[in-house]
Amino acid sequence: MAIKILNVSAAPVNREEDDIVASIANGVGTVPDYRDLGGGMALRFADLDVAEKWAAAIPGATLEDHGDSKRKHYLMLPSGFVMRLGVQHLSSKMSLKNAADWSEVRACDGVEMSDGAPCVCAKLAEHGSGEMRQLANTNQACKPSSFMVAHVVGFEGLGKVSFSKSSESTVRPMVALEEEQATPFTVTLSMKQVTSKKLGHTWSVPEFADVVADAEPEPF
Repeated sequence: MAIKILNVSAAPVNREEDDIVASIANGVGTVPDYRDLGGGMALRFADLDVAEKWAAAIPGATLEDHGDSKRKHYLMLPSGFVMRLGVQHLSSKMSLKNAADWSEVRACDGVEMSDGAPCVCAKLAEHGSGEMRQLANTNQACKPSSFMVAHVVGFEGLGKVSFSKSSESTVRPMVALEEEQATPFTVTLSMKQVTSKKLGHTWSVPEFADVVADAEPEPF
């Protein structure tokens, strides 16, 4: 993981704001019943009426319910669907969450905390090391995370979508994109399957292509 990864001065984004109507997903359900879509994608909705509007607008898309979470309505996107995104916000950070309520305990960029104090995790182990990953997996150290807000090109009138990741392999391409291109910009999102022979596990990692800077910034 590239350190330093976080623009700690970036303006915070309300992840529950009214015009974010869905989140992009590459799997369905929740642990322990989570299932990766094998390179496919879906949109997750809390509001069934909104989900049905999107379903009517995308030929070949189908609605399914999975789990009992807030956003349990999944719009399964057809294999030929091109996810072209007009990105308005993208930020990455290292953060430690409270296991009880998922509130943020602290955040850093791998060097400094968001309040300017030295990174606490860096005193425990080296960032990117197996020891640091083990500490993060047991909720003793920060994990990387990235968060994006965008509209889907061609469906701007249906509301914004969010996309977030919180593991080293899935955050890495989002960090690279953030370092490459300032918002706002347009980009194509797809999913690539990767396999760990050591873990015997396959999962989806985001891929970004055809980045184009927007000529005129949109209000956010």
